[in-house]
Amino acid sequence: MPISNQEITELLSKLREKYNEYSQINSVWFDRDAFEERYQMALMKRMNIQAFLLAEIANFEKTKETYDKKKSENEKDNSFSQKIDLIMEENFGKIKKYPKIEFHPDAGLEIMHFYGALSHLALCYMPIFRIINLDDEQKDALLELENAVEFLAIPKGQMESKRIEDHILVLARINVRPIEIEADNNNYLKNGGVFLNELSAYTEKLLESRRDEWTTPLNFSKLFVEGSRKKEIINIYSGCTSYGAILIIKHHIDEIVENFRLGAFKSVVSSDPDDSID
Repeated sequence: MPISNQEITELLSKLREKYNEYSQINSVWFDRDAFEERYQMALMKRMNIQAFLLAEIANFEKTKETYDKKKSENEKDNSFSQKIDLIMEENFGKIKKYPKIEFHPDAGLEIMHFYGALSHLALCYMPIFRIINLDDEQKDALLELENAVEFLAIPKGQMESKRIEDHILVLARINVRPIEIEADNNNYLKNGGVFLNELSAYTEKLLESRRDEWTTPLNFSKLFVEGSRKKEIINIYSGCTSYGAILIIKHHIDEIVENFRLGAFKSVVSSDPDDSID
C-alpha cells in the first residue's frame, strides 16, 4: 500500500536519526555516510523511494540484530567492538585505495572497489602488453585474458560490464533474498580471483621467457590509447623495459589478490581447469 510523501519524509528522518545514534556506538557497522550515498544514488536513478526506504530499514534492523547478537555473545570480552572495528577498518583500508565504481545503491563496498580495481587494471595496466613483442602463443593466451576481463570489468558506453549488469539484475529482483545477493557477490569475487591468478601466472611465464628484445626501453608510440588514459599508462611504465613493465603489472596484480584476500583461488587455477575462465 503506497504511503504519502509526508510519511516517506518521516521514515527518512527516523532512519537518519537511527544512523546518527548508532554510528556513535560503532561507525563501521552503522555507516551514516554510506547510507546517504545509497539514498542519493536512489534519487539519481529515480528509484521507488518508498521501496528503497523500507528495504533500508529492514537492512538496518538486520544489521542491528546481528551486531547486538555478536556483542551479547562476547559480552565478557570488553574489547569485542574494538576488535571488530579494527578488523573491518584494516580490511577496508586495504581496498579503499582502489577506484570505487558505484553502480547500484544496494551494491556492497567490497564489490564496488573490486570492480574498480579490475577495471583500472584492464584499462591502465594491461594495454602495455600490446607494445611488448609477444610470440603467437603468448598473444593467444593474452587474448583469452582480455576477453575474460572485458566480461568482468570493462564498462560499455552507459552500461556497466556484462557481469556487473548481471549482478544489478540480481540486486533489482523483487523479493530477492540477502543470501542470493551475497552468493552472486561472492561469485563475482571468485571469478575475479580466478582471473587475477591466471593473469599472474601468465606474467610469470613471460618473465621466464628471457627474451633479449625485452631488455630495451618500451616504445610508447605503438600504444594506441588516447587522452588521459594514455598519459596514466606512460606514467606507470615510464623508463621501463618490457621486463620491467611485466614486473610492475605482476606486482600490481598480486597486490590486488592479497588486499582482497583472493589468494586461495590459486589452487583453482592450477588444479581444476574446469573452473578457469573461458
